[in-house]
Amino acid sequence: MVTAAATRAHLRSGVTARTLRHSFATHLMDRGVDLAIIASLMGHRSPQETGVYLHVLPQRPEAAVRTLPIGERP
Repeated sequence: MVTAAATRAHLRSGVTARTLRHSFATHLMDRGVDLAIIASLMGHRSPQETGVYLHVLPQRPEAAVRTLPIGERP
């Protein structure tokens, strides 16, 4: 079903259900959704399982630190 839908949408070959699942989690992370919420939505037992998606957004830790007032940065 996924392959047929991807073909109809003129997406590149190789789109799988896993690709869609990974995209779902990554887009939620990119929008700042809490990791525990994403873990729940993904059916993971813990947020640590969801951590595999963090490699996609390497700028996130730096962006989090930039939200701190200057005097509080490590």
